[in-house]
Amino acid sequence: MINLSMMAVHAHRLDQMLVDLLAYSRIGRMQKIQDVSVSRAMKSVVDGLSVPDGFEVIQEFAHDQIQIGATDIITLLNAILSNAIKHHDTETGHFSITTERGADELILRIKDDGPGIPANQRDRVFEVMTTLRPRDEVEGSGMGLALVKKIISFYGGRLDWMNTAPGGGTGFVIHLPLASTRLAS
Repeated sequence: MINLSMMAVHAHRLDQMLVDLLAYSRIGRMQKIQDVSVSRAMKSVVDGLSVPDGFEVIQEFAHDQIQIGATDIITLLNAILSNAIKHHDTETGHFSITTERGADELILRIKDDGPGIPANQRDRVFEVMTTLRPRDEVEGSGMGLALVKKIISFYGGRLDWMNTAPGGGTGFVIHLPLASTRLAS
């Protein structure tokens, strides 16, 4: 019986990895670049995730519109929020997302109050199929932040880390051009 349950776990992991690899390959493709509401995209993500009781998602959108593929913004937000939930080290937590308009960019500030990512691991977490903890401890394909990096890069944006104390959560500042120069494919 144990072998069958292990096979089921590994089959599920393989299935999730294939789904995530497909999403990775489709970034910037098979969707129309259009004006997208970040707040509506975030609502879709929150509604689609199982946000645990005791986990608060704080949202403040000073600027709400960006030209991007609707699937890509949902993938980006979903990957960051699901990572924050999955890797949180307590039963309760906070995740915040704010937006503001820069000169010609949308600035997203995203922060959680989880255990954080050690400074010496910050480049590594964006690699494809990379996890910092064994998959037996935290289920995942290791594709979440790789998706985030590819989306930001595809649209000509950049990601900066917020300064946080060790164990003081993870914070990103994502800069994305307001108007995409990409053509839909």
